[in-house]
Amino acid sequence: MAIDTEELDQLDRQGPKHGIHISEKEAQRIFTRHLNTAVLEYKVSPKGYNNRLYSVTTDKSKFVLKAGGRYWKRAKTDTEVAAISLVSKHTAVPVPHIRGWCSDASISGVEYIITDEVGGTTLSEVWPFMSMDEKKHVLQELAEHLGEIKASVTADLLSQQRIGNFLITNTRSGDNSTNMDIAIDKTIDGVDGGSTAGDYFAAMLHMQLKAFHVDKVYDGMRHLYPRIQTFASQSAQLQSTDASAPVFTHGDISLANILVEKSGSIYRITAILDWEWAGFFPVQEEFGPIANMLDNDPPELLEHLYTCIERARCPAATPNTIPNYGRLSKANLIRDAIAPWWLRDRLDSKAEETKTLVEKCAKELDGLLLEIEQWD
Repeated sequence: MAIDTEELDQLDRQGPKHGIHISEKEAQRIFTRHLNTAVLEYKVSPKGYNNRLYSVTTDKSKFVLKAGGRYWKRAKTDTEVAAISLVSKHTAVPVPHIRGWCSDASISGVEYIITDEVGGTTLSEVWPFMSMDEKKHVLQELAEHLGEIKASVTADLLSQQRIGNFLITNTRSGDNSTNMDIAIDKTIDGVDGGSTAGDYFAAMLHMQLKAFHVDKVYDGMRHLYPRIQTFASQSAQLQSTDASAPVFTHGDISLANILVEKSGSIYRITAILDWEWAGFFPVQEEFGPIANMLDNDPPELLEHLYTCIERARCPAATPNTIPNYGRLSKANLIRDAIAPWWLRDRLDSKAEETKTLVEKCAKELDGLLLEIEQWD
């Protein structure tokens, strides 16, 4: 068995996968437990931000072993397993096939998910070299998948109408034959999202404001607090006007989370990855990551995607049809910019690099607040 040396974590930043490793002995035990197979080759992958990924070859096939990061215990693993289960059961959308999983770190030292290795390359690797027509074709296929998911995976399947990520209530581990009882639970951050967009926004804003007050890393942003208070009172009124029902969202649609293969002259999607942020949320929550995905492309591509979603076999709402989307999305950006979670990883809040990052975040938040302050 060959095991690559783990890449060193940055010493000034304890990221989500800092200290997360699966040993050779434990990997073999995991694969014996779930697949009764011998591990022949086991390599760490440079990919993955929130999780440690391994490429595993056994005497049966090739797999991906995802070791859950040190944040969001249980919730993130349960959410990904539940989301993939729901999507694979109720749609034809291509997703990784789960072979085994465990959301109880006391069993193996870490939480993990085993999936079949899916053919293809990440869209982020080929996107810079694709023609405009090739990009539009992939986005059209993505639109069909998103429409199918939102039409077929509804809260009625779980007999619930609430906002949050998923919880598997009857077991902490299993394989592809395990019966799972899936519930919509609190968000991965432990926030009770309520049942309306207003409830959810207020709860998430409260979480952000609490972090802003408690963590010293945000000291360089505190001069903005009076304006944040004004925003908080105004945004509550805005969000209370949103009466839309929560919908199933992936939560992290990006070029890095889509696998494609070239078939003739076009690219086909072979899998949509990383469902750990999936759940039932206000419809506008899906489109922030999607806009970021196409941020470096001509605006016509994003508009093309919206049009394809609206005209899909299962049409879905887009920023063009969601009432007050511009203001709602801007409010979401400000909410998230108040206390960027990744700044909390900085080990030394007084280090020059950290100060520079905080100054950059403060400038971004100042600009966002200025935009919303200039509205009528």
